[in-house]
Amino acid sequence: MSAPHDKLENPEVRFEVEDIRATPVLKFLVALAITCVVVALLLVAFFRGMRSYVASLQPPPPHMKFEADRAPSGPMLQEKPAPDLAAFRATEDAQLTGYGWVDQAQGRVHIPLEDAMRLLAERGLPRTAPEAVAAGKGK
Repeated sequence: MSAPHDKLENPEVRFEVEDIRATPVLKFLVALAITCVVVALLLVAFFRGMRSYVASLQPPPPHMKFEADRAPSGPMLQEKPAPDLAAFRATEDAQLTGYGWVDQAQGRVHIPLEDAMRLLAERGLPRTAPEAVAAGKGK
């Protein structure tokens, strides 16, 4: 008697007789691994070369010593701000309450503030030409 699996064969269905050969696949994988290692080594060499190139462009670091020309140029603090402010206000008060030249060549003077306000109230604001106002020269 015949076995039941003998009857399961289909003459129209065929399987591949030849399997894939491992030699070309292994050669490709070895070549791929070698290429990856070579590219990685080239990139490491490139980055090291670029690091040394960029470092050569940088100025050398300063030495850790303080010289007169290497002093910090930060803000200079006032030692006595109250007398400085008092002197500044005295100069401003003298200019606001006294007479003096602003530009002697053009005949411009400054007068006390109270006199200037009184003259402005008496005479009114000076009129300027519309062309001068449009050009920004109405000062």
